[in-house]
Amino acid sequence: MKNPLRYIPIFLLNFICLSAFAQLQVQAKADKQKLFIGDQFRLNISVTGDQNAITGFPIADSLPGFELIEQGKIDTSIQGGMVLLQQELVLTSFDSGRQVIPPFHLEVGDRIYRSDSIPIEVTYSPNGVPQEYHDIKDIQEVKGDINWLYWIAGVGSLLALVLIFFWWRKNRNKHPAIKRYEHLSPYEEAMKLLNDLETEEMPVKERYTRLTYIFRIFLKRKFNWNAFGKTTYDLLLEVEKTPLPEDDYKLLAQTLRTCNLVKFAKYEPAPNEHSTHIGSIRHIIKSLNNQP
Repeated sequence: MKNPLRYIPIFLLNFICLSAFAQLQVQAKADKQKLFIGDQFRLNISVTGDQNAITGFPIADSLPGFELIEQGKIDTSIQGGMVLLQQELVLTSFDSGRQVIPPFHLEVGDRIYRSDSIPIEVTYSPNGVPQEYHDIKDIQEVKGDINWLYWIAGVGSLLALVLIFFWWRKNRNKHPAIKRYEHLSPYEEAMKLLNDLETEEMPVKERYTRLTYIFRIFLKRKFNWNAFGKTTYDLLLEVEKTPLPEDDYKLLAQTLRTCNLVKFAKYEPAPNEHSTHIGSIRHIIKSLNNQP
């Protein structure tokens, strides 16, 4: 008869692993949940857990309705035997109404840990209204000379600020300037753009930004998705609904996360990895194009 005691170490090991994962927690906290248009607020993202359970950190990809002003470094500390990773973002919003910061997520093994979503109320600054009204007085002559230079300088400065604001609004979500081939099919255009990307010389960040952009162009044209209005996480959820094989889906997720690390965390892949990542996106596009 087999000795049942030999299963105890395996049971204890599973119990320890499950306990470590159970203690992992992803949180997001904002120092303000009501603000005026253009006001800045701070968002703290943290991951707490056992050292062996934490395998990454949520990436602040894009937050619809908000603008990223500053992105702090990821700080590491130990509290009560647990590892704490923290990052602080400075955000603002120019869209009035109720905006929502979506949950940040972290994949560990087969599990996904998410923070709570955070509602943010963005309102216009209230105008001061006099408490008392008085009769209209006659026009009185102002004594003294008026320095028109001050008026001209003030009006000129105001116009310059208005022009800068509209220029910023126009260019904040501007896509990379690349040559398009819209007369081709979505698949043919994607292949042509990937070939151009592989042969052109450019900085690493621009290369991986274009790689993500080419993949989103294909999804928008092929499936009519709002590919440019979704985060990487939301985009992967949409792709998961397609008949794409599981191995291809994992390859896509890994490649897109690498692109985000290059764009937002200053990660620099080895030169020989550039062709590998471009080839991965080329393979995924071929698989999606062959789907019914």
